[in-house]
Amino acid sequence: MDRTLNVDYYDLVLRGGEPGSPEFYDERRIEELLRRCREEGIQRVLWRLSVCGKEAYHSKVRTPFDWAEPRADNDKMTAVMQRFDPLAVASELAPRYGLKLYPWITLLDDYYSGNLESGFVVAHPGYQFVSRDGTRHFRGALCYNYPEVRAHRVAQLKEIVDGYRVDGFYLCTRSHAGECEPSYLPDSFGYNQPVVEEYRLRYGVDIRLAPFDFRKWYEILGEGLTQFLREARQALGRQMPIAVGIMRHPLMVRHVYPRVKMVVDWPAWIAEGLVDELVTFAGEDILGPDRPDLYGLFDIDPIWVDEAPQYYAAVRRANRSHSIWFRLSDWFGVWPEPAVPNAPRTKPGRVIAETTRRLSDLGFDDILFHEAENVESLGLWPYLRGEIP
Repeated sequence: MDRTLNVDYYDLVLRGGEPGSPEFYDERRIEELLRRCREEGIQRVLWRLSVCGKEAYHSKVRTPFDWAEPRADNDKMTAVMQRFDPLAVASELAPRYGLKLYPWITLLDDYYSGNLESGFVVAHPGYQFVSRDGTRHFRGALCYNYPEVRAHRVAQLKEIVDGYRVDGFYLCTRSHAGECEPSYLPDSFGYNQPVVEEYRLRYGVDIRLAPFDFRKWYEILGEGLTQFLREARQALGRQMPIAVGIMRHPLMVRHVYPRVKMVVDWPAWIAEGLVDELVTFAGEDILGPDRPDLYGLFDIDPIWVDEAPQYYAAVRRANRSHSIWFRLSDWFGVWPEPAVPNAPRTKPGRVIAETTRRLSDLGFDDILFHEAENVESLGLWPYLRGEIP
């Protein structure tokens, strides 16, 4: 079983020191992290580019990070972007230490408060999921049923392949945009023109005006994401691996559900060869439960992890990789045993080690440990090997 470390570089910069201090997360610190990954037996790094709607690299297609609120923290990331391109540094150093590097992109994450909105949605607000009466948009959640949305994201992938040395892509369906949408009313968005037209073409009903079959609507909404993967595969070719992160529930995208539900058609992705790796439970806590104030929407039963190898058996039958996302963070304070005072809330080391061993025994191809901030600051490296020092 391989092991992957998720690196949200933006988080590392925010938690680090001020520019000019030894704690500032600059090129030297990036090299130290990648060197340590190799020493600890990590095979791959997911390098997150998405800062919600902005990008932590010098993109010409997307909106590069410039500033965000609160300035006291975000000015450190501003200083990084003015000084160097983090993706250029990471992609140059990773092969030096024998690491595969996958840029990590969140596909439905184009807005967050504090100036983290993409220029794309500012210029094209109509490409976001729209309400049934057409008066409201789900801010930051793009509808991939539009060819223009798909072309925009494919252009980003091509920009990265042409400009950097990378070994694949990790495309995540998890979103932060929904944290800024106050309503959890089910099925309140997703009535965009391409979806409306496709439903009318197939079934003769205008879903904005008449009763309709919700399941058929969910299928059409999900087809936009599948078509994007087709176009991404065509643009990148067969030699560039694509990994996609999904949640366990077949209609769920984290923080988009239940306002929008779409069929996440991973069996079609596998059957058509659109993805090389399926990352399951992305954004979820495989040890459950999740935060209590979201009405149980994102809770999972830990027994689902035991069932996952059989549930996703088609992935292995197609000679694709089946990986699992393991969130180390204790985001919502459900674990009574602290890790280190004043450090990121993290599950106890013994729990991390025991879970790592369990996932290995279940036969997953890779574990994606989320995330580097916890591993570095708390010295969790041995636990990622299933060891308890």
